Amino acid sequence: MALFSKKTIMLFGSAVFAFSLVACGGDSSIGGDDIELSSNSIETSDLSSSSTTPENSSSSANSEISSSSFANKICEGQEYDPGTEYCFEGVIKEYGEFIDSRNDRTYKYVEIGAQTWMAENLNYAAASGSWCYEDDASNCDTYGRLYDWETATEVCPGGWHLPSDDEWTALVNFAGGGLTAGTALKSMTGWVDNGDGFIAGADDLGFSALPGGSRNSEGSFFYAGSYSQWWSNSEVGSSGSSDAHYLSMMTSDAGITEGSGNKNDGFSVRCIKNSGVVSSSSANPEISSSSLTNKICGSQEYDPGSEYCSGGVVKEYGEFTDTRDDQTYKYVEIGAQTWMAKNLNYAAASGNWCYKDGDSNCKTYGRLYDWETARNVCPDGWHLPSGEEWTVLVDFAGGLGIALKSATSWDGTDDYGFNALPGGYRSYGGSFGDIGSNGYWWSASEGSSSNAYSRFMGSDIAIVSESNDNKSYGYSVRCVKD
Repeated sequence: MALFSKKTIMLFGSAVFAFSLVACGGDSSIGGDDIELSSNSIETSDLSSSSTTPENSSSSANSEISSSSFANKICEGQEYDPGTEYCFEGVIKEYGEFIDSRNDRTYKYVEIGAQTWMAENLNYAAASGSWCYEDDASNCDTYGRLYDWETATEVCPGGWHLPSDDEWTALVNFAGGGLTAGTALKSMTGWVDNGDGFIAGADDLGFSALPGGSRNSEGSFFYAGSYSQWWSNSEVGSSGSSDAHYLSMMTSDAGITEGSGNKNDGFSVRCIKNSGVVSSSSANPEISSSSLTNKICGSQEYDPGSEYCSGGVVKEYGEFTDTRDDQTYKYVEIGAQTWMAKNLNYAAASGNWCYKDGDSNCKTYGRLYDWETARNVCPDGWHLPSGEEWTVLVDFAGGLGIALKSATSWDGTDDYGFNALPGGYRSYGGSFGDIGSNGYWWSASEGSSSNAYSRFMGSDIAIVSESNDNKSYGYSVRCVKD
């Protein structure tokens, strides 16, 4: 578990938007939406029984949340009861309900995209491996129970299961991506200000996430009312490891984090209906030239694996070989600059990673590099672009990220053959996030002794943004020719 910080992204153009970027510590890493870790992050293993924080007290968080405590809300001018209804894109919808036959408890559920999720945390008392926060039954009524991982993998009712990493990722992406999905998924009630700032939940999709806190393996409880973690069924590394993945939200952040924790820790469980399974192949398909179908440029067909369309004219990519590892890269001339047309995938001695440590992600999206490694990792004759060089590119593209994003594997038009792909990031603490939805690229320009500038492109975001980030983050590298 971790404490988080927040930062603002500055956008090119007249519009200015703020995104909350969050991150989580953990014993290992996971794909998902973990962005920024502050220097005061806390590993889950640090949460021992000797910890004494104001958030440890159940009195700061334990006010039972029942349907009677929900004040009516407004949805496009129409009043609704958030205890039984939710507002989705201006339309009032009713929660579904089902009964867990094991204890006759009724649960609400909600359809979100192609998935069906329980709209509250599980509260089934398993024979072992489950607890009420602070051993207080009223907290179970409010937040559901906390489960160790082994129990969590088997505790969902018949027809439901503990979600995988891919299923959590599909939910987060549907909710807008890791930067803002926390606000969209958090309940409008039940979250308290822990003194680090307060970002209210909007509950845009009816998921109604509540801050159930956690229990460490030594039996101490933490942060109910301001923080919550939910188990994934995905283990860290090989089967039988001591750690598994989780997703988390915090009262002071708009985003989502994913991390890893000891399987003996106690986290919340949010079950997903079996019919809502998302296969891993649908979340991270490898993108090869053979998977790209021909496109039309003006009236002429072209192969986007070797050609691109610029100004209605089909042009061929150039190619060169990196002699260090014999990998071949496409390149493209954009204005007066020559850019690599894919992210770098050179395995440096240190300071670089494949997303989720998966080789297939490196083949698809390139590697993620910390800044010190990034500034010297480009092949001979190429270099990491400065902030000014990025600005020249963005200005040439009219300030539009959509013109630079891939038209075959993202939501762009790729007007110049730049073919930007959403490779995600690696956080300061080692967690991964945003693959398939957002891309982050280093520039050579420093912001301070600890920070450097980067460029960001996101799904459903037309423009390119600039940010001043910690040099320890892992971002993509796109080299420009000397």
